[in-house]
Amino acid sequence: MDTKQIGDITDMTLHVDVDLELGDLLRLCVDNIKARLLIGIGIMLLVGAAVIYFFVSIEKEDMLFEMLTMTSGIIAVVIVGRLAQVYFECRKYFAKLKNNERHFHYQFQVDGCDVLRGKNFGHIAWESIVKAQEKPLYFQLCFDNLSGCVIPKRCLESGAKIQGLRALLSSQLGERAKLMND
Repeated sequence: MDTKQIGDITDMTLHVDVDLELGDLLRLCVDNIKARLLIGIGIMLLVGAAVIYFFVSIEKEDMLFEMLTMTSGIIAVVIVGRLAQVYFECRKYFAKLKNNERHFHYQFQVDGCDVLRGKNFGHIAWESIVKAQEKPLYFQLCFDNLSGCVIPKRCLESGAKIQGLRALLSSQLGERAKLMND
């Protein structure tokens, strides 16, 4: 992290090298589907409660056990199936990436972020970032509903780089930055 004056966010440049790993993609994808999985589980539990109420009200408790085991099995298959689908999609995507495409170099500055990926180079203005989220193990920058980038915290070698990135995201994105407090 280069700074001309400590504490002056306008002069800060932050360099981050990211070597993307399969686990980074998996964490991001599972975090993104977690809310939908929980909603689905909630709906299935409501259906299960309705089934229990129905069988208890018609006094067929013996059939209730069979229905509950079947319903529980369906819930388990749906959850495990969705997680397996996410795992195999991430694994397939990651396997297609060449080694140089797994390495990113980010240079965060006041005017935005320069990205070097493989032989490609680009600039992302702060206005193009829809939101930034900090999770316990990574930062996620979203450009729209379908594209973004992940910056694992393991790639930010020091706490100073993490604090510097938080400060830049907070100052440049304002309300669009959902950051954790240390």
